[in-house]
Amino acid sequence: MNSRVTIFQQAKEHVIEFKQFSEDERFKIKILDMGKLSISDKGRIFHNHIYFKGLPAAYYQDILKDFHYREVVKHNNYTPRIMEFVTREYNFKKVSSDHYYEYVIQCLDNPTEIWQDEFSEKLQQEDRIFLTTLYSLTDTSIDEDILKRAFNYRLSQNTFVDTSRNVWEDVLKRLEDAFIQIIDKNRKKEIGVINPSVNDFLREYLQKNDIERENIRKNVTEYEQIKRGFSVSMKDIVQAGKANLYNYANQNEEMYVILTYICKLEVFHDNYKYVVERFFQTLPYSFFEGMMGRCEILIRLLLDKFDAFYHTYDCLDDSSLMKFFWSLNLEEFQNFIELAEKYDIDFFYAKYRGVFVETLEEAILVYMEDVEADDYYGDYDVGDLLKHNMRYNGYYEELDKQSVVNTVCEWIKEDVEKEVSEMIENLP
Repeated sequence: MNSRVTIFQQAKEHVIEFKQFSEDERFKIKILDMGKLSISDKGRIFHNHIYFKGLPAAYYQDILKDFHYREVVKHNNYTPRIMEFVTREYNFKKVSSDHYYEYVIQCLDNPTEIWQDEFSEKLQQEDRIFLTTLYSLTDTSIDEDILKRAFNYRLSQNTFVDTSRNVWEDVLKRLEDAFIQIIDKNRKKEIGVINPSVNDFLREYLQKNDIERENIRKNVTEYEQIKRGFSVSMKDIVQAGKANLYNYANQNEEMYVILTYICKLEVFHDNYKYVVERFFQTLPYSFFEGMMGRCEILIRLLLDKFDAFYHTYDCLDDSSLMKFFWSLNLEEFQNFIELAEKYDIDFFYAKYRGVFVETLEEAILVYMEDVEADDYYGDYDVGDLLKHNMRYNGYYEELDKQSVVNTVCEWIKEDVEKEVSEMIENLP
């Protein structure tokens, strides 16, 4: 059970004799991984608590009725800790016997009371800071290095924590298998909560705890925390010239986020000149939800007001621009041309007309060749096609498969050609 795992880890950490005892093969101390228990094992654990806690028969009957117990043991938040809680007399006496099943499900849906006791009474201060920092970063799991950076920064601003110890390792030892799990994801360690209900508790806890929420806000280090609402708005940060002070998932995310806000808000700040230069040097393809695409960023930054401050035309790199044109697909070309016309940017047609036409022609050919058949034949009357391609072979009727394939291929070619023709009509 979670609290016992925490205490067990603390005991190993603080008492060397106990650590040696617990690791002695003769004693075979085991910790059960609830994620690997079968439904029947979970059922036995639930029944075990019911039996030894002496749950009254009327309450037991409500669990048996309509096979309610199946829903209990299959619940995503099922843990022995919750089963122990709901079978304790002090708790189940809060409801009548005919509402006991509803009470159990409510505790599983939102086990706030259980985690509240764990969180407030059994954890140390740095453990609580760790968990609220983790929640500020993710609902699932986060790269260990990102969490460590955000957590260590918060500790560095806290005068009450003894940082002469390796607090990070101490916290991991205490919380692993109790509140958190460490996951090996593509050979990288990620950290997340052990049960979704921990996130439910932390969400409610932070909603009610203004001081802790403010403490997180003052010590934000990651863009991810800003996205999750644990900071002032990104709009204010960009306008203040401070967006470059935060950590992003990668350089592309930093560029796309900062440049999107620069373009939308018309921000002119010296701190962002290097971001603009890097973008024009690489013109990388990426997609980030809610952010502009690279075509729009490129066109918008070439407007006179941005060029006057960031000298964007001077930043243009011929080599990168060539790679950019060759990397555009037909839909991106359409978007690029529409944006260039919208903002009256004819620089590309004037200076790079030859390569522009060549790469556009290549994009058209690639579009016509790289066809996903699934995107098309769902619209065809295949049943009628099959019926008209049955052939008598002298014994029985069989399907002329090749004829069907050839027909469908011709239909798709016609549709693709029609699509491309319509696209080309919209090009200058």
